[in-house]
Amino acid sequence: MIAVIAVVVVVVVAPAGKSKVVTPAPSSTGSTHLHTVYRSASLSGATNGPDGLWVIDDSSDRLIHVNPTRGDSIGRSVAIPGRPTAVIEENGKLWVASSVADTVEAVDPKTARITSTTPVPAGPVSLSIGGGCLWVASVIAGSVSCLDTGSGSVTATIALPDGAVRLSADGTGVWVTGATNTLTRVTPANGTSTTGPSGNPGTQPSFTVHTVQVGNGPIGLAVTASAVWVANASDGSVTEVDRASLQSLGTFRVGTDPVAIAAALDGNHLWVADGVSHQLYSIDEPIGTHITDVGMLPGAPRQLLNQGGTVWAALGAPGALVAIEGPGR
Repeated sequence: MIAVIAVVVVVVVAPAGKSKVVTPAPSSTGSTHLHTVYRSASLSGATNGPDGLWVIDDSSDRLIHVNPTRGDSIGRSVAIPGRPTAVIEENGKLWVASSVADTVEAVDPKTARITSTTPVPAGPVSLSIGGGCLWVASVIAGSVSCLDTGSGSVTATIALPDGAVRLSADGTGVWVTGATNTLTRVTPANGTSTTGPSGNPGTQPSFTVHTVQVGNGPIGLAVTASAVWVANASDGSVTEVDRASLQSLGTFRVGTDPVAIAAALDGNHLWVADGVSHQLYSIDEPIGTHITDVGMLPGAPRQLLNQGGTVWAALGAPGALVAIEGPGR
């Protein structure tokens, strides 16, 4: 059973800003290389743990330690009940969201054992670390939750009117793509801490929720120093939102079904993966008007992540973990 934790939510709708649609002429380049380091039936996520790469094989519901040099698994895999969909590392543990079981499991990578299970609202599909929280997006419940990785308990749950599809946290809050074509910003209000529940009777965590309109069917998002980039799967575009003003700076046509996006290691561009064509694109930041077609992924993209000095693509059927190698990576 999930404890109901009351929070105070202040909803602020940001002005639409001066959004524009830009359709740049795509170009191609041979300078980017896609190197497949692991194959499986289907992967739904990956993370760089304290002892290397771990992937979720959602065809077998297992968490697998991968050796990217040999292209095989290391040691024992971990059976995760209830359809694992996302994984992230924090405090020496691996945290896995199980979308059917409605739980988040903590896994000790040294022993390959589950050490705790935390119930969360229905349909957890995305995890991110920031601001003292392990943030959990629950797509069925339409909420985000703050989980304390020290105690393994949920300290706050915020129901979002626009729903929760994917999220990405920073040091002061969390960004969430919603089911109604919005990007939502959730931040603690009035200096409220998210690191744990207050011991004083009658006090409640307080959050401010800002929303801004983006494209149709927003799914993936990437947070850079100045902007949040949102992949809009339903209309083949990417929207750039200014982090400070929460205004849309532009919408750029990219492929037909962009579902995953990640910042490159050099901070000068982003990677975008198309769920239908499996095409991989590069977008220049900050202007976003130079879009480069850099190659085709060998499977359906589920996640792009920038970790451990490499940008990785986790692919569904046919499943693979692919390293993206090129200028700036």
